[in-house]
Amino acid sequence: MISKETFLAVFYTSFYLNIFCLLFGLALLKNQSRKEIIIIVYLILSISFDYINEHVMDWFGITTNFHIHNMWSFIEFIVLWIFYFQILDIKKIKIIHWISLVSFISICILVLLFYQSIFEIIKVHKIYSAIYYSFLSVYLYFQFLNKLDTHLLRKSLFWQNSAFFIYFTGNILMFLMVDYMFLGDIGLLNSWAIHNILTIIKAVGLIIAFYINKKYYSENRI
Repeated sequence: MISKETFLAVFYTSFYLNIFCLLFGLALLKNQSRKEIIIIVYLILSISFDYINEHVMDWFGITTNFHIHNMWSFIEFIVLWIFYFQILDIKKIKIIHWISLVSFISICILVLLFYQSIFEIIKVHKIYSAIYYSFLSVYLYFQFLNKLDTHLLRKSLFWQNSAFFIYFTGNILMFLMVDYMFLGDIGLLNSWAIHNILTIIKAVGLIIAFYINKKYYSENRI
């Protein structure tokens, strides 16, 4: 079990690394392609929601910030859906991709109307999002295997896909096992600490992708 101090250290590391990742991407903006612009938008929104999440209870005198978590999960799915839709290999399965979006929105509406409040931790749409983007990541890995003449380490998509694969597969395990592994407030700190560690790994992968786009720009244009 971790202490609150350790949790905060991990959280602020992930928060400021996300800011660095955003600034790094903006500094190399002229070397980025369309899908990286979407990643930059994703980072801006992620940082904004993290900041709001940290302060919303003090600002409005409320006792929960779970609604911020839930809103971010919804927006995160939409932005990453747009990101993946820019990739040619994903357009080969665009019907599945569109079905995933409609299903996700439908599930969110049904859960909010009949099962849970937005002020509670809603796991269903988080698990759905994690499973779907893990599936897309694995699908892209298979596509990489069909292009053995490609230098994967020189492809920004490889690093982005790896970052999201680790992040979302880790989240699947966290949300499926959190009720069994951890109990009470300390347990909640442990589970979100794992989430923040995954966020750090994701940010490192995206930073590498921005750099790869600069170094091998001609190989990474869409």
